[in-house]
Amino acid sequence: MIRYRPIAAADDSRLTHLIRTVLRELKCDRSEYLSDDSELDGLSRQFAEPGANYWVVEDNGLLVGGGGYRALAGGDGATAELQKMYLGRQARGKGIGVGLTKQIEAGARDWGYARMYLETMPEMTAAVGLYKRLGFRQLERPMGDTGHSSCGIYMLKNL
Repeated sequence: MIRYRPIAAADDSRLTHLIRTVLRELKCDRSEYLSDDSELDGLSRQFAEPGANYWVVEDNGLLVGGGGYRALAGGDGATAELQKMYLGRQARGKGIGVGLTKQIEAGARDWGYARMYLETMPEMTAAVGLYKRLGFRQLERPMGDTGHSSCGIYMLKNL
């Protein structure tokens, strides 16, 4: 049974391990691709601020992924950034990414954001395809001041 729930501090270490494993699998574990991102070691704290939220995904009680949103740094205040969305290998291809993205979008919409922005890496072809199917359009250049200039793919969706 798939369950989406808000992150808890007890999830932090398992989620950090899962994200770094995914980055290694997809050959995205170079430092310019965030694998040494200090935020990974405390996602429950990073997303505890107002205007932010992070959900983990469990499949029959096993943590298999997560993702969240918060205000786009250096943005207009009406744009949320989808951040740190990763699914373990066992969760891919089952519609879990669609469900998680919709959960993130609904949370951001409920908070009052008008748009959802994201940055991702060219190696994450399945994720890019998912985002396109869900209505994100690709941009030519990044928005805001995320500090992730090496991601290479920038997308936006009206909520």
